[in-house]
Amino acid sequence: MFRINYTNDLYVCSKEENEKTLKFYVGFGNNSALIKGIMRRRFWWQITDKISEDTNFVWTQLKIAEFFKGQSCNSYAPKEKN
Repeated sequence: MFRINYTNDLYVCSKEENEKTLKFYVGFGNNSALIKGIMRRRFWWQITDKISEDTNFVWTQLKIAEFFKGQSCNSYAPKEKN
C-alpha cells in the first residue's frame, strides 16, 4: 500500500490527538468480516462492542428498532433549482 501511495504522490498523515474518532459497530452475518476489515484500515474509525448513542455507523444483519427510534431527524433540506 505504501508503494502505491508513494508512486502516486499520496501521503496519509497519521492521526493527531485532537482529531475526532468515529465509532462503528458490526454485527454477525451480512459480510461482517469484510466490513470489519475495511473499517479497521481507516485510522479515524474505532470499533465498539455495543451500540450506544455515540456510535456513528452500525452494520447488522437485522434492523434494530431501538437504535432507529433513538436517531434524530435530518434537518437538511435540499435547495431547489431555479
